Amino acid sequence: MNGFLDEFWHFVRSDRRRTARVFAGTPLVLAAMWLFAVHSVVLDPVTAKGQVTGTDCRGKAQTFTYRFEVMGSAYVGEGPARMLEDACADTAAGAPVDVTYYRGYPSISIGGSMRTWWHELLGLIVLGPTLLAPFFLLIMFGRHRWAPPPG
Repeated sequence: MNGFLDEFWHFVRSDRRRTARVFAGTPLVLAAMWLFAVHSVVLDPVTAKGQVTGTDCRGKAQTFTYRFEVMGSAYVGEGPARMLEDACADTAAGAPVDVTYYRGYPSISIGGSMRTWWHELLGLIVLGPTLLAPFFLLIMFGRHRWAPPPG
């Protein structure tokens, strides 16, 4: 595995344009992967009001479970606690929550409204490169300073 990583870094750092493409393309690939994860909900979203059935506020990955009804059928799901209106620990079972689901298949749903998810994605797309760009530029241009002289 170490040999693979060494070869990968050599491949990336051997050409300036390739380095820039890898470091600039990484946030775009991550954003595309996020969109793919919720692709069906993005294509034809419908909002509903659901109820929180439970919360798990331990650790960094705080989640909540929810229940909502569509045309008389009940569906359940799980979402990140950051989509709740109140803090995770302050949210009790039965609290209202926005749920977005795919029109044709309500079993495919995400906790929270699509507006909240889009604001979060926009924040990641803007803040990610803004905060990471100086670090990657330092690496990209600093490699010539630390590289051994040719010959």
